[in-house]
Amino acid sequence: MIGFFVFLLVFYSLDNPLNRSISNVVYPYILSIKPPIIDTDGSINIASYLIDASNKKSKVLVAGPYASVFEANSSKNMANLVFPDDFIGGPSPLQTGNYTVLLISTSTHQTITSLPFNVVLSPFVYSLSNFAFTSGLPITLALVASAVTTVYQIISQQNTDRKRRLEDKAKWITSNWKYYYNMAGPELDICSLFKEDVKLESKDRMQLLYNIMKFYEEFNKFRDNTNVYYFDDVYSEDFLNKISTEILRMLYAIIDDPNHLKKFFKLEYFELRTNMEFQVYSDKAYAWLSEETKDGLTNAMRFYFCHLVHSWILSICINEASLVTYSTPSKIVKMLRYEIKKVKDLEKAIQTLNKLFYNDNKERYYRLRINNKDLLKEPKNKFRLKDLELILLAIIVIIFVLIMSHYFLAHK
Repeated sequence: MIGFFVFLLVFYSLDNPLNRSISNVVYPYILSIKPPIIDTDGSINIASYLIDASNKKSKVLVAGPYASVFEANSSKNMANLVFPDDFIGGPSPLQTGNYTVLLISTSTHQTITSLPFNVVLSPFVYSLSNFAFTSGLPITLALVASAVTTVYQIISQQNTDRKRRLEDKAKWITSNWKYYYNMAGPELDICSLFKEDVKLESKDRMQLLYNIMKFYEEFNKFRDNTNVYYFDDVYSEDFLNKISTEILRMLYAIIDDPNHLKKFFKLEYFELRTNMEFQVYSDKAYAWLSEETKDGLTNAMRFYFCHLVHSWILSICINEASLVTYSTPSKIVKMLRYEIKKVKDLEKAIQTLNKLFYNDNKERYYRLRINNKDLLKEPKNKFRLKDLELILLAIIVIIFVLIMSHYFLAHK
């Protein structure tokens, strides 16, 4: 279809070149102009000839837009006039619109013959629109319909592919969400033990180690079964992997080998409170968390921030999977924003870890997002077209209307 349109356009251009001349003969006069289409800075050659030299009583006028009339300078050769240079009051640049060259009898003041020409912004676009809406109109309509259909099919296919990927992701997370959820639970219990200014009271040391042990138990299950954080972008996965690495590094600092905790996995908390070995580990954990570090970030703060952000990212991941089939996803986003507002240190923790992991490379900084919405920023109240199909269709319609308007204004 496009090839056929181009073929007819080339044929039309060869048959109607922009620099062609047009003539009219009314005995004994011949009037000729070249070219019939010019831009606002262009000029047109006008020639009038007499077949019978006995009658020479004639003059050339040019009628333009807004009832403007320009008469050829009588001192110029009528056989070789240039508009607007050889006409009295000829404007430069020219106004766009339809013009007419008139050959007037000086004795009867009647029009002998006339020829039209056009002043346009772009002769090529004018010629193209002239072809598209005259002899090429059926093919133009077919091309527009074909383009709309093709664009719609492409977008529909992209939407289908995106929906399938989201459904696959939701299915994967649904089947593995228990590992995310089971890790997030002990982490929230860990964070709940840290008081104002991220300090840990001595009485909570055994409860803290118990929560650390439960997290490590669930982390091992996650690592043995999936060991994959499923996100739409590599930055989020990289950020979460760095947090996991940092958490494991701190576990090895607290306990020389976290695998020693495996012997306590099957014991309840009340049983561990009387276990001397477990108490030794809890004292060691409390001592490490009480230490200051050279970078100004205490061990307790680093430990708390890592588990706080890690648990929230896992929760966001679980909620994002539910957005695929949830009828009103905006409610989930609104609910999460509300819950996040109540978490005092979350934004500070994310910024601290971004600085720790990526230094000053702010392009890599992680933002807490769901469904491409930043949960730490208030949404802006502005109108947005959600369907890309409507946007593209509107663009096509606007282009079509502009071409039509240009065509009809030029032929007005």
